[in-house]
Amino acid sequence: MTTREQTQTEYLKRAKKITARLQKDIKSVMEANHIEKQIEIMCMIRTVHNLLDVLNIIHFDEINE
Repeated sequence: MTTREQTQTEYLKRAKKITARLQKDIKSVMEANHIEKQIEIMCMIRTVHNLLDVLNIIHFDEINE
């Protein structure tokens, strides 16, 4: 495994951990019905998804090289 692959694997592991924490936060916030917090969580989810998309694009580009 190359250094890039190791780094990307590590980033993906971190992203999965962050996603798991967000899911727990989302559940508690949605149960509490705080609109402001719900909006904040949705923004964080979008950010995480965008970061995962970037990592996948980088990985795809490296495979094609």
